[in-house]
Amino acid sequence: MNQSPSLTPDTAVHQERSTKSSSEQAAPEISELAVVPLPDLLQRLHSTDNGLSAADAASVLKTVGPNQVESSKQKSLLSAFIERFSNPLVLILLFAAAVSAFTGDVASFVIIAVIVLMSVILDVTQECQAQNAA
Repeated sequence: MNQSPSLTPDTAVHQERSTKSSSEQAAPEISELAVVPLPDLLQRLHSTDNGLSAADAASVLKTVGPNQVESSKQKSLLSAFIERFSNPLVLILLFAAAVSAFTGDVASFVIIAVIVLMSVILDVTQECQAQNAA
């Protein structure tokens, strides 16, 4: 009976990594790191139980920069409102409202225009609330 060596998570990761090119070996997958015992993981990541040393932290800070999320410039309320009119569905509804106005169907024109305006106002309001919450 021919027995193959049993595969542990560690040997499976090693065998999987040995078949990858050097560019693929640069950053291990999170799933690979999840099965590695803690002492081995700390050694692979060049870390300790206490985290980075002050010298390592300074080196990472110099190399990578501070760990900050860059905030993007917020759009003005007017530009966010006008941007909503580039939506294809809004444009179709505005075209339908214009056709209704030119054909003399004022009631349809008013209904479509009010619905489009309410939709755009609601959309801008929700986006502003989401930006303020973030």
